[in-house]
Amino acid sequence: MAGVKGQVQTRGTERRAAIIDAAVDLFSRSGYQGTALSEIAERVGVSAPAILHHFGSKAGLLVAVLAEVDRRHLDSGAEVFGPGGLETLRRLRRFAESMDGAPEVSAIHLLLEAEHLHDDGPVGVYLRRRARAMRSMVAAALTTGQQAGEIRADVDPIAKAAEIVAYLDGAARSWLVDPALSILDLYDSYLDGVLAALSVESPPSAQ
Repeated sequence: MAGVKGQVQTRGTERRAAIIDAAVDLFSRSGYQGTALSEIAERVGVSAPAILHHFGSKAGLLVAVLAEVDRRHLDSGAEVFGPGGLETLRRLRRFAESMDGAPEVSAIHLLLEAEHLHDDGPVGVYLRRRARAMRSMVAAALTTGQQAGEIRADVDPIAKAAEIVAYLDGAARSWLVDPALSILDLYDSYLDGVLAALSVESPPSAQ
């Protein structure tokens, strides 16, 4: 019996993963509102009620999709923010490298943020928490750099973090709208300027 139960659990885990993979692809193409559960079900070869069995609702599936997308990039995120200071700013380029290799991930966030701009439900809450966490991590990296004496003390970490994240998000949107742009070049040119402006070697007017 234990072996049969384990096989059932394995199949359930595999099916859940397949549903999420299909949803990632379809949401990135058509958005959340434009994708029906029946389309996802057809892609996986299950019924729409089977999807509800795993995720409870379409919104529950979307939250699972967002969590999975972020999980896939968790390792790179830990590597980026681990050192803090100027090194973290240099490593922000890795997010551009990740997006360049998987544009559908950025497309999902862009579409969902637009669709849930004023949403107070679980999806809107998730997206806002994610955005605030990103700003908080960048601010913490800047504070670490100030404590280490490599980032100018007159820089406001919270305000600068908001500016940095706003630019990087905007660069991603511009790149998704016009793939002729290079997301790597957009990140590089901006981050080079930020590094030069925030370094203790720079004059205050460079901020």
